[in-house]
Amino acid sequence: MTPHELINSGLLELYVSGTLPEADNVLISKMADEYSIVHEEIKRIENSIIAALENENYTISNQAKNKIFETIKVMPLNDETKIVSFNKNRNIINWAAAAMFLLLIGASIFITILSKQKNQLAVQKTQAETDNETLLSRNTFLQTAINKAANDLSILRSHDFKKIMLMPVSSNNHEMACVYWNPITHQLFVDNCGLANPGNGKTYQMWAIKNGKPINVGIFNKNMYNKGLQEFASVDVVESFAVTIENQNQATLPNLATLQVAGKI
Repeated sequence: MTPHELINSGLLELYVSGTLPEADNVLISKMADEYSIVHEEIKRIENSIIAALENENYTISNQAKNKIFETIKVMPLNDETKIVSFNKNRNIINWAAAAMFLLLIGASIFITILSKQKNQLAVQKTQAETDNETLLSRNTFLQTAINKAANDLSILRSHDFKKIMLMPVSSNNHEMACVYWNPITHQLFVDNCGLANPGNGKTYQMWAIKNGKPINVGIFNKNMYNKGLQEFASVDVVESFAVTIENQNQATLPNLATLQVAGKI
């Protein structure tokens, strides 16, 4: 058999896989020593098997190779050794070992991919939960604002509420407020959008005048400035309303020196 016939016969692949009878192995080994073309073809087949075992997109460390080959009882790989050798005293890998090796490597790649995907999904899940909480919070805020706006609009349109304009008591003062009072239900709402910030440590206080005497109905909530109607304590029969500037604690009597706006019913 000529070297070219041997190469085309497929026997070299079986030789490298270690599945030929010993007599054939000896014959091919001799031809590899005699013909460089046979020797080079054997090396090419060996490299092809190595390339098949080592996926080009997945680098395998020598330590990992040694552990795997030790497990399947095959000669370990390093930078200087090959899977197959012409020396009879060296181990020869067979196709079953190669298949097992490929299976182990494939499983490692698959586990690595699944682990990365799991981590990515965990991050995406956390982000989705955070986004969902943000959206729920924003939706709650918007729904509350919508409900308040609808309630305020119903009061402004209602014929049951009397609208009393509170005008400035001084020519130097240009502030105003608007009171909405229901003489039937005694509900009291104030639109304070015309009042400026009273300053640090100060607040506006609302008074209802009944039989010439002031009745405290509450202080203004700073968080409600320019945010619609603010509800105060209910009052039954009143003559007028007034607003003074007081300390943050509610006063028992109004400070007439700080009287800002007032209006009769």
